[in-house]
Amino acid sequence: MSDPVTIIQITDSHIFDEPEGELSGVNTRQSLQCVLDMILSDFADADLLVLTGDNTHESTEQAYLVLKQMLEKMPMPYTFLPGNHDHNEPMAALIGAEQENIDGFDDGEDASIDKWLSVGNWNILLLDSHVEDQVAGLLARDEIEFTKQMLSYTDGSTLIFLHHPLKPVGCAWLDKQLVANADELFDVVGKFNSVKLIVNGHVHQQWEGEHGNIKLYSTPSTCMQFKPNSDDYAEDDAVPGFRWIKLFDNDTFETGVVRVPLS
Repeated sequence: MSDPVTIIQITDSHIFDEPEGELSGVNTRQSLQCVLDMILSDFADADLLVLTGDNTHESTEQAYLVLKQMLEKMPMPYTFLPGNHDHNEPMAALIGAEQENIDGFDDGEDASIDKWLSVGNWNILLLDSHVEDQVAGLLARDEIEFTKQMLSYTDGSTLIFLHHPLKPVGCAWLDKQLVANADELFDVVGKFNSVKLIVNGHVHQQWEGEHGNIKLYSTPSTCMQFKPNSDDYAEDDAVPGFRWIKLFDNDTFETGVVRVPLS
């Protein structure tokens, strides 16, 4: 068996324009830097870094440029998708020349806007669940159709990333913000056996579930966390985190969350 492909997911960084910008008392630049330092220490040889939305808090070009500067110091290429705090036009500032040729990935012309990456026996699908100026998620018809087409035309196993969760995570207030048409996506992927796992952000906490044979995962934020199993809005004192995923060429995978103490 060849070496696995290693994917790192970070999510909900909520970067502000100003260095002192805080979300619920957490300086989001500093907390993200702590996370990136841990990735650099333990996963410097990772193949790809994926940002799954709420990359900045107020979606200004300045904040995206700050985030880009932080990411470009990492040794691995990165790609991204939007969350409910993001807007497509200013988010384009994240696009960098290094993303045009992700080594080992058949990524078309530009991985930052290409929704489908292939490496070895695995495919990586990036789905846009954000709706401009809305908190809850929705997959546009084009997203559903693209998923159907790509699963029909390609072989190998598939990993899907998106921002919003597809199923309730146990927080009543957050569970009102799911992908509204999640059943449409499940109907499509249910016609194929290739989708092995779907990974999201948005909920600022670690969660694991399943839909049939598909594993579902939510990942902690790189800044502040929401309290699990809360009916109303509640914050947790858990430290930031990120997810690692190892994709093996026998169609299996391993994944876990690393928590990062704030220094």
